[in-house]
Amino acid sequence: MRWADGTTAQLKLEWAAGQPVDRLDCVGPDQVVRLPQLDSGWLIQQNGGQTRRFLPPEPNGLIPVLRDFLRAVDGDGRPSCSLPDGVVVDDVIRAASRKVADQP
Repeated sequence: MRWADGTTAQLKLEWAAGQPVDRLDCVGPDQVVRLPQLDSGWLIQQNGGQTRRFLPPEPNGLIPVLRDFLRAVDGDGRPSCSLPDGVVVDDVIRAASRKVADQP
């Protein structure tokens, strides 16, 4: 993906034999955010020489998302993800799904 300001993103998916890897690394010029195992809840943020580790307090990762939504519906703020941003996310997921479906 490429944004108008020149920012780019690359998605690399692998399905390999052996030990499965279920992780996500987001790398930027000044920061790295890692989810070393997607269903573990761990989030590691590296900014320069500083590393912070987070483990969400919720056993279900959707609880903060639902809390955010309900807070917005209740009139206490705007949701973290706007409708236009959500549409873009859905478009990217659909495009990636079509691309994968086209692979032999």
